[in-house]
Amino acid sequence: MTKTTAQRKKSIYINGALEKVYDECSNGMRNRTFSGRVMDIAERYDVLMGLTEIPELTPQQQVILGEAVLGTFMDRNKIRYLHDAIADTEIDGCLDLAKIVRDLDYTQRLKLIESINI
Repeated sequence: MTKTTAQRKKSIYINGALEKVYDECSNGMRNRTFSGRVMDIAERYDVLMGLTEIPELTPQQQVILGEAVLGTFMDRNKIRYLHDAIADTEIDGCLDLAKIVRDLDYTQRLKLIESINI
C-alpha cells in the first residue's frame, strides 16, 4: 500500500546545521524546499555511507566506541580526535581500537559511529 503525503509528513526539531539548511531554503539561496533539501542531504549521506568501508568491530570494541561517543556533542573535533576520545575511555582494548581509528579517514569514522546504532 502506498503512503499518502499526509502519512509521510513528519515533524522534526531544527537546530545547528539544520537551521543553516532551513535558512538557505527560506531566503532563496537554494532552489529547493526545506523538505526537499533535507531529503537530498539524507540521500547523499546514505550513498556516502554505502560507499565507505570500515573494519568490523568486536563486541568489546563496540562498547568502547559507544562509551567514547555516547552522550557527547558530535562536532568536527569529536570526529577529528575520535581516537583520543577512545583512548580516554581507559577500557581494556581501548588503545588498540584508538590505533585502528587513528588510521581511518573522517568518513570512515562517521560510519564506524553509525555502525553501533546509537
